[in-house]
Amino acid sequence: SRIMNTSSSGIIGVHGNITAQNTLVHSNGGNGVQLAWGGNYEFDYCTVASYGNQSEALRANNYLCTDPLCLGELLINRFEGRFSNCIFTGSGSDEILLEDGTFGNNPGVFDYNFNNCVVRVDEFLDTELFSNFFQFCDECYNVQFGDAVFLDTDESDYHLDTLSVAENKALPSLDFPLDIEENLRDANMPDAGCYEYQY
Repeated sequence: SRIMNTSSSGIIGVHGNITAQNTLVHSNGGNGVQLAWGGNYEFDYCTVASYGNQSEALRANNYLCTDPLCLGELLINRFEGRFSNCIFTGSGSDEILLEDGTFGNNPGVFDYNFNNCVVRVDEFLDTELFSNFFQFCDECYNVQFGDAVFLDTDESDYHLDTLSVAENKALPSLDFPLDIEENLRDANMPDAGCYEYQY
């Protein structure tokens, strides 16, 4: 799927169940992917790019506020998120925001894991609760300023650049031999995201 040019978030899940595969999300007015009040989520070989706005590529939490200012009781629902071979990046220094409504006091109600993903995080790592983020982001690459990722974000071309840091970063999967354009993925060292680089 290709989800783009939305006035709000590209994908929104509230206490939901979502499976996304070979999906491109970009040019959204809000978050690329917004997952609220927990649920079960699985993303494989997805590219979520958030350029030109102040919203993260991925924002996820496990709570629902009971008042407009979110100062009262929080209703908690278990969050489980699995993100494999994906790209979550954009123009901000932090393109992932995770929020545990129990503040880490109830292990197991905020369960997440990233595998072989390309991410962009910085100040997010300074938060006490998520300072160990990369312990749950196996074989991930953190995009640095100046790294090549996409061909041309100004033209909304999210094919991989020749020197893209996403090349050869994915874990081979027999379930996803083809990319979003039905190009064959490399059997041994495929690329992260929805596009396999074409030489």
